[in-house]
This record gives sequence, C-alpha cells and structure tokens, in this order.
Amino acid sequence: MNLLIVEDNLYFQKKVKNVLMQSYPGSSITLVDRLGDIEKNHSSFDICFMDIELPDGDGIEFLKKYPNRFPAVVYFTSHEDRVYEAFGKNIYGFIPKSNEYFEQKMLDILKKIPGSRFIHVTDENGRHWKIDLDKIIFVQTDQRKLILQLVNQSLILKRQPIREFAQVLDQQFIWINQSTLINMKYINAWKKEEVIMINGHILYASRRFAKEACHKYLESTYVHS
Repeated sequence: MNLLIVEDNLYFQKKVKNVLMQSYPGSSITLVDRLGDIEKNHSSFDICFMDIELPDGDGIEFLKKYPNRFPAVVYFTSHEDRVYEAFGKNIYGFIPKSNEYFEQKMLDILKKIPGSRFIHVTDENGRHWKIDLDKIIFVQTDQRKLILQLVNQSLILKRQPIREFAQVLDQQFIWINQSTLINMKYINAWKKEEVIMINGHILYASRRFAKEACHKYLESTYVHS
C-alpha cells in the first residue's frame, strides 16, 4: 500500500507515520511538507493524510480543486471549526491535532477505509492475488513452502521467508511456533500445545511461543468482549 503524509510539522509527521507503520507494515510511506510537492509527484497513493494549513496553501481547497487525486483522504488540523468544510466522497475523517486520543482516532478511521486491510501476494505459479487480511486463517511454512490458508482456499506462495511475509500482517496475527502465524479471530479452542482453528485445523504451539501467544489471545478476547 502506498501512503502519503502531507504535514509541515515534524512532530505530527512522526506521530502519523508511527501509527501507519504499525497499521500497514511493509507499506511505502511518502512524507511531504508542501502542496507543491504533491503536484510534482505523479505517483499513485492509496490514502492521503493531509494537514489543512500548509506553508503554500490550504489542504481543503487543494482537494476541492483535485477531488479525484486520492481514493481516500484523512484530514488533521489545529482548527476544529473547519470540520464543516471537510466533506466529500473520498473524505474518511477529520482529526483535531489537539485530540487527546489522536492515535486511537486514527486507528478507528483507518478501519472504515475500504481496501485498507488488503495485501497483494504472488503464488508459486506467478499469479497475483489481492487478499483480505480478515480472510487469512493462518500462514505456515512447510517443507520450504509458504502456505496461506484462507477461509475458502489454500495458496502456496512464491518462496520467501515467513518472517519477511509477517511484516505485511497486523497485530491480529500471532506466532505460535517459528513457522506458523495464526489469525486470532479464527481460534476455536486452545488446549495446552494445540490450537484448534475454526475450520478444523489443529496447529502446534511450541513452548517457546505458547505462553506469550496465549496471553495475547486472551487479552484480545477480553478487550472485544
């Protein structure tokens, strides 16, 4: 995923970037501090995070001039009264910089953006797939093959280290052994060293990983209960 941050304040640049690095590991993040930099950059971006008050212009007015420049836009500003101007088909949120829960507000907005939880993979035959993270049950290496178990099918991916692949996943996935990552939402039961997935797969949790993995799982079920 290609992400763009348009912000002239270095503190907020870093703040927004940190949230995006956690939410979209492995994504490309471009930082600019002026609207003129966007006009010069003809790259395609999936989401733009736009400050409204910039040294060479107004972010809202810029996107009114170029309404189709980005598929999704999230605004942030120090002037909360401008929220009433920040509407449009591609606008998914407006976050005051003074918001005490700025990072959490960002995370809440990101969940609403279509396609923000998709990854692109290549299988062993060179075919390209767009995969919804929520449809992945587990990822596993088996005899040097990287297997992606989805809700409705299995894919054998182009060879790559599982730890490299793990960088495109999010906190919903946990390690249960050195060759297996599972999606916590698909856990049906946990019996000591066996993790039973909702599709019937029984996976082994090694002693090295089991304690921390089980703790994360129990913590997630408590938070969402």
